[in-house]
Amino acid sequence: MYELGILPLTAALLATVPLLYILYTGLRGPLAHLPGPVWTKFTGIQVAYYIARGTRMYHLQDLHKKYGPLVRISPTEASVSDPEAAKEIHKSRGGYTKTDFYENFCFSPTQTIFSTTDVRFHAKWRKLLAHSLSESNLKIFQPIIQTNVDLLISQMKKEKVTQGYVDLLKWLNYFTIDVMGELSFGESFDMLKRGKESQYVTDSRNHVPLNVLRVALTDMPHSTTINWPVWPFTEIKKSGIRLVAGATSRIDAYRKYVAETENPRAMLLDKVLGAEGEGAPPEAEIVSHAQILMLAGTDTTAITLLYLLWALYSHPEALSRLLKEIENANLPEAPDNEELRKLTYLDNVMTETLRVYGSAPGPLPRCVPKGGRTICGHYVPEDLTVSPINYCIHRDETVFPDPETWNPDRWSNASKQMNEANFSFGGGTRVCLGMHVAKMQIRMATVAILKAFGDAELAYGLNGFRPEGMKQFDAVAAKPWEEQMLIR
Repeated sequence: MYELGILPLTAALLATVPLLYILYTGLRGPLAHLPGPVWTKFTGIQVAYYIARGTRMYHLQDLHKKYGPLVRISPTEASVSDPEAAKEIHKSRGGYTKTDFYENFCFSPTQTIFSTTDVRFHAKWRKLLAHSLSESNLKIFQPIIQTNVDLLISQMKKEKVTQGYVDLLKWLNYFTIDVMGELSFGESFDMLKRGKESQYVTDSRNHVPLNVLRVALTDMPHSTTINWPVWPFTEIKKSGIRLVAGATSRIDAYRKYVAETENPRAMLLDKVLGAEGEGAPPEAEIVSHAQILMLAGTDTTAITLLYLLWALYSHPEALSRLLKEIENANLPEAPDNEELRKLTYLDNVMTETLRVYGSAPGPLPRCVPKGGRTICGHYVPEDLTVSPINYCIHRDETVFPDPETWNPDRWSNASKQMNEANFSFGGGTRVCLGMHVAKMQIRMATVAILKAFGDAELAYGLNGFRPEGMKQFDAVAAKPWEEQMLIR
């Protein structure tokens, strides 16, 4: 009888010990002293809920409004909305390094320039890619972009005739995917021609958000969860295998094309593919970098283009002003990037769109350097995570008055503080290498679309399209909630 009676007590004690441990570590945790919701002292699992709903950036903005510029969001991570703190975290010699969060952007165990925490690996690949992605080298890629711009306009005109409207979201996605397919793999996905997605693109689009959700649910490395027999882990594994196989076959096909062609077209990895001896990277690294170039340059550019055009069509006075600037520039039929860079109002429109409707508005986690740092008046110990969040930084009222208003004129005489608080393409040594290619695509596509559809209007009411549907859904790349944008 005694032994039977002790079993429930033992079970109760065994169940209580882990709870007491969680309670103790939460209350005495390294970030317990920071402002933030009480439950974030014990867990960060609640972030999974907001990720799944696509509202993470709005949730974090609410937290910052309530608790201030530094907010605890888990026992080991704090969100940062202060522009000065973000500048310190991002600066080249600040000592902050990327966390393993960025492994979510890999399709295989092989690291990339974007995901690596290894400074030397990053420097090696930055050197390999810097020239191809430099502003001075862009001219060689302009024919590829122009061909796709022409096809984009042609397909949009056809849809306008057959449907009575144009779905800009669809066609801009196809445009950036075809451009980056040629620049990353040497071969277009021909989505503009076919009018539908390939399996590779579908897998690529879904892989990263699923991985981010995986981390929020488990906080475990990919190698631990890869064989778990439930969704989303099964889909992450299957899509990863398909993506690596697809990328490898495309790189092989480009190599064959170069070997058989006298004057082959250029692509971003030409220098890498031509490297020999000790300077030649392993094949797995080449494939991984082709994939990350493709991933980084598609949705982000398409979303920026989309919201830029939506903002213009929503603000007739701004649209009229930009149309006038384009007309007065006396541009040729296919203007080059140097001519388009002279359109100052277009650049202001692009910069303001990136501020208000940034395509990557979520947290950018960094590891606190040895010795810890004082951030926004609070000490944060070493090896913990601080995450500047662009959505909130770009809405700091002390830097950007009336921050929710889309106003390109604010950049006409931008202050040093405004420019330093603009993290649309990141900052420091981790600034986006592809930003010049992205801006060139945005300029070329915007001018061509406005020349052809400058008198169009937003087609609210058609096919269920409504203003509320343009609210951004935070799925790493912040696409429209209802995934369409129609003009007529």
